[in-house]
Amino acid sequence: MLRISALCILILALARPRNVAVSKKTKTNRGIDIVMAIDVSASMLARDLKPNRLEALKKVATEFVNQKA
Repeated sequence: MLRISALCILILALARPRNVAVSKKTKTNRGIDIVMAIDVSASMLARDLKPNRLEALKKVATEFVNQKA
């Protein structure tokens, strides 16, 4: 019986039990995260948009970022 108790205590010690305090408060954030991927390859220098695709993209992206919800 003593050996079994010692074995149980050894197993419990090796398991390293811990008491971790968990906060019950939750953070509430409003809004969303948006990621913009912008192509900066040479094809963006094509002149099918005025003055070129990259400049047109910059204008549209700036307007999007500056608009109010």
